[in-house]
This record gives sequence, structure tokens and C-alpha cells, in this order.
Amino acid sequence: MATEPLPLEGRTVALVSAGTYDGALLGVDVRKMEVDGEEGYELKQVFGFASHLGAVKVCCAGKGGLLATGGTDEAIRLYDTTKRQAKGSLDVHESSVTALAATPSGQCILSGGADGKISLTRLSDCRVLKSFRAHSEGGVEAIAIHPSGRLALSAGAGELRMWDLTRGTCAAVSKFTEAIRDVKWVTLGEGKEGYAIMMNRKIQVLSVSDHPGGEGSSLPAPYESDALLSSMCFVDGRLIVGKANGCLVVLRVASNGDLVEESTVDPADGDDDDEEEESSFAHGSRVKGVMVAVDEEDLTLVVTVCSDGRFILWQLAAGELAGVASVDSGCRITSACTEMLTADSVADKVDGGKAGGHHRRKRRGKVDSNEEESPALEEPKKEKKKSTKRVKFA
Repeated sequence: MATEPLPLEGRTVALVSAGTYDGALLGVDVRKMEVDGEEGYELKQVFGFASHLGAVKVCCAGKGGLLATGGTDEAIRLYDTTKRQAKGSLDVHESSVTALAATPSGQCILSGGADGKISLTRLSDCRVLKSFRAHSEGGVEAIAIHPSGRLALSAGAGELRMWDLTRGTCAAVSKFTEAIRDVKWVTLGEGKEGYAIMMNRKIQVLSVSDHPGGEGSSLPAPYESDALLSSMCFVDGRLIVGKANGCLVVLRVASNGDLVEESTVDPADGDDDDEEEESSFAHGSRVKGVMVAVDEEDLTLVVTVCSDGRFILWQLAAGELAGVASVDSGCRITSACTEMLTADSVADKVDGGKAGGHHRRKRRGKVDSNEEESPALEEPKKEKKKSTKRVKFA
């Protein structure tokens, strides 16, 4: 006998937003279900509309339903996912927007472009608080803001910079022989912090206490790949890495920064008898995004998106990835991000504002964020807000 699913209020635990090559923006819900007395999850596309005049190069999610996207049309579009409304746009770059990150409070965004410029913009009045030339060659590849909101890392062509966001100044510069494609903050255990830098075929973890990118004989053991690397995320003391050939790799980050391979999901390894199952839980093209959907005490869910439009939900347990659900959008995906929802944010998405029974538990493996964000950057002035035309999501 079929069992009725849980009401909508208790189902949506994360929203995955993805940009496409033709300028569209898609939204996919991660929904919690209960069938025959057992808990499960599903992926369901909930919106899709034209966002940019060109390809969507990057997108990021922030606190309070903030969603920002950047494209080859040089514009940054802002959305409120709780109300499903467009909030406006920013024109702070003179070339394609290639990197975006929201501060922990959701009041500011840090953007980088192919012009090599980085801008810190306050969203309440769209005021650019800081703007500086960060990378002269190759533009800005990636940006990662520390959970405290005071520091940020930016990556360019063979260069990594650490920024003091309270002053808008560069605190350190590191040179590398290879181009850096992505950077993430990580924890190393015993209260230590570090960051992972992803190059074309290698990932290296470095400690913040060391010289950034420090050359020396005691560098942690890196991970080296035979295929091009395309995306990564950090959760539960591990890096989940996506490759251009569709493979996924789980790397445990040791306390000294060494990367230890724990498991691999390779679409070419499936048995003939499991062909149908493998096609549902494997990527056949470049992985464009690896993101955390649920990070609770006893449950970690990760979403991956590939360029052919397939979204896959995985459960991470003991260093292994197990497929949970998938959905095919049929679009050419170029970027993606997730917003993990709390009970309050779920309430905002439901008619009448009635929240369900979703309970947010203590998270594991997070970078320490006890330090408060800088009031100089995060506290908006009391100025009259500019009116913007609000457009409902299609």
C-alpha cells in the first residue's frame, strides 16, 4: 500500500541553483520524503527562467535566501529565493564575472572578474565598499571567504592572494608554477585551519599558520589525478572532488594536510547487470559542481551536477558515496551552488509561513567561525533603499 509523502513543510532541506550556457537559471529542491515508514530523499526541479544574456559563469548562495549569479554579459543578478523574486542587478565589472562569494551574514558579496578586479558590494544599498585590482593575468578564477568574514582567498593564474576584508588590503601573496582553478577553506584538526587549492591535475592542502603556498620540503602530500579536475567541496573532514571525465573522488584531509584517497565513483566501472543503476548514479561528462546539501550529526548529503544537465544526490558515509536520487534537466550546466535550509527558511518558502518538522542538527567538520564579522563592512548604514522592480520566478 502506497504511503502519502510528508507535507511540503517538512520536505525541502536544500535548494540547488544552477546556471546554463544559454543564460538560464534552474532551481532543484532536495526534498525529504517518507514512504512505507522509511525516510528518503528526492530531487525535483522547481523553477527555470532566463537570467543572463550570455552564459552563467558562476553563482553563489547566501544567508536569508540570497542568490547571486554572474555571467559573460558582465552583470551580477540578485534574487531572493524565499520569495522567488528578482531583486536587481549590479554592474561592477568590465568583463565576464568569474567568481562570487557571499559573506556569512549575507549582507555583502565579493565578486571577481576576468578583468582581474575584485569588488566588495553591500547589498542593502548596492554600494561598492572596496574595489581593487587583484590578479593582473588571467583574471580571478575563484574566491573563498573565511567563515569569520574577515579574510578571503582569491586565485588567479599561478597566484593565490589572502585579503584582509576589514581593510581591503592584501595580507599575503603566493606564487605557483601552475594555474589555480579553485580554493576552499578546510579544517586540519586540533583547531588548525588551512585551505585546499585545486590545479588542473593536483590538489594541495596548506596550513594558514605556514607561509601561504610555502615552498619547502615539508609540504603535505598532495592528490595527483590522471584526469583534469573541475570542482570540489569540503565536508566532514573530506574533500569531494569532481573530474572532467565524470569521476568523483573522496579524499580524507589528515591533520597534517596530507590527502588520502578513500573511494572513487567511476562511471566506467559498472557491471553490465547494473547498467541501468549506474546510468542513474554516475556522470558521463564534466562535473561542474560538487556541493553540500545536508550536513548533520548523523547524515551528510552531497549534490553533484555535470555539464549534460544531470543532478545526483549522494550520501557520504565512512568515506564512501552512495547514490540516493537523480534528475535530468536536459540543460547544459555551467555553474551551480546550494543553499542549505533551516526550519525558518523553510517556513518562508511555504504559503502561510508554517514550518514543518525539519530540525537542524549540529554540523561536523566546519572551519571555526567564532570570530565575529567586521562591523565596518557588515553593518549597513541607514539609507533610503532604492526601489527595484520585482519579478516573480517563472
